[in-house]
Amino acid sequence: MPRYFFDVADGDRQVRDDEGLELPDRESARREAICSLLDIARDELPDGDHRSFVITVRDGGETSLLSARLALDATWLAQAG
Repeated sequence: MPRYFFDVADGDRQVRDDEGLELPDRESARREAICSLLDIARDELPDGDHRSFVITVRDGGETSLLSARLALDATWLAQAG
């Protein structure tokens, strides 16, 4: 089973995945990246109105296979009365 690595960046920091996960195929790696973004968002988003998270999926040969991005942009449209 191939091993995929999930590097995470949030604009302030980058975390390189040195362990990876064994998954059956690229589609499983894609789903894992998207689920991971949702988990990260749940844990990290409350501290601001503008955040962006990117997960880059690599194979064991260091080739980037997929980039998945989740962005939050919360902007007030009118002043409170």
